[in-house]
Amino acid sequence: LNAAFTSAKSSLVPASISLDVSWQQMDFTYYPAAEQIWDPETHSYVNVGDPTWVANENSNVISVENNSNVDLVLDFDYTAKEGFEAISGEFYSNGTLIESDGLALACGSAADVSLTVKGELPLDTEDNTSGATVTLTVSRG
Repeated sequence: LNAAFTSAKSSLVPASISLDVSWQQMDFTYYPAAEQIWDPETHSYVNVGDPTWVANENSNVISVENNSNVDLVLDFDYTAKEGFEAISGEFYSNGTLIESDGLALACGSAADVSLTVKGELPLDTEDNTSGATVTLTVSRG
């Protein structure tokens, strides 16, 4: 009887985590109201509708490529800075909201994640003010 044996230990490959992450400036334009209408009683314009945020030239995209030999889970977090707590951010991949359990990213695959912002900007905010931080946390899938 001839037999060949392979140790399970020798067939294990250690996990190697490697990512390429790129992002744009995260630059948005804020529109305070969907419409302004004239109020004849106060002789002034009144904002009607929700404020709107528009990303400037796709500047809201985070691109991630998994070059690892293992699957990964990506968790994105938007944290408003002091004074900007009325503004929130959500992350989407292929038009689908990324839930609290994160975005699964198989080894050898890539994803584009977009940030959307909503809420009211304080009236006294100067142009090009940073109102939040975005954090990407990577864990093994």
